[in-house]
Amino acid sequence: MFYLAIASLVMPGLFVGLGISLIFQLLGWQTDWRESGIGAQLTWTLPFGLLVMFAVHRSFRTVPEERSISVQPRWQRQLAE
Repeated sequence: MFYLAIASLVMPGLFVGLGISLIFQLLGWQTDWRESGIGAQLTWTLPFGLLVMFAVHRSFRTVPEERSISVQPRWQRQLAE
């Protein structure tokens, strides 16, 4: 059961890499395992990285004035008010 779980995580990336390599060969481009591996890695991991970036960005405060007032020293905050 463990090997089946690991295979389900690994096999999609391998198939994407083989598909990218096949497309490169059909286009007549000389390829190496690095080009198809990088393409497969980016295809497989970029959406997850983008979702994480959206989640982190959403946690930031959206109003710039709130950030700038809370960072300023007290005497500058008094001048701003």
